[in-house]
Amino acid sequence: MGEDYLVKDNPHPDLAPGTLRDGIVDGIPKLFGLPVPRSHVCIIPRHCGFIDLANINHYIANGDYSGLVKALQMRPKEVIEDVKRSGLRGKGGAGFPTGQKWEFCRRAPSETPYFATSRQRAVAPLVNAMGKNPALLVSTVCILGSPKRQYGDASVMTDAFARVPITFVLWKGDEEVSANGNILFDANISGYLYAEDITVLT
Repeated sequence: MGEDYLVKDNPHPDLAPGTLRDGIVDGIPKLFGLPVPRSHVCIIPRHCGFIDLANINHYIANGDYSGLVKALQMRPKEVIEDVKRSGLRGKGGAGFPTGQKWEFCRRAPSETPYFATSRQRAVAPLVNAMGKNPALLVSTVCILGSPKRQYGDASVMTDAFARVPITFVLWKGDEEVSANGNILFDANISGYLYAEDITVLT
């Protein structure tokens, strides 16, 4: 078909869905003049078909990443205010304002704001209940058919969620070292949930 168009000047209007940008071809409508595409605003793929999307220099030459250049010249607080004014929202389901989220993280006393919360709500009760007798964890969870794992002094994996296995790990305490534990999500969890949702789960 490419040869027909370039050599024989036949653009195949019967096969082409529409033209892009300012291109005008007899018998072929503008793609974004059609009912469905007209209602969409292309941001990331708007250069598709005009530049090599695997070449970042092509992308930059068309004015993209200008927002990043601007942000790098601003103070962190100014960036957050800019994002808040934009009305940008997260896509984790609740549509939480991104600017507010960034502001909360910036004000957090630690670089890991979710860790302390998760540990207090999920790990600490597990350690308090079974830290002195880790075998209790295995005997309790294995009743549900969950397999034993080889981490710490006792660990089991459970399919609490359909696509994300969870592993509970305990280290037995003694007179010198306190009992400890952890909850490990499978690495694929980031493909299904955002950090905020994972925090709620734990």
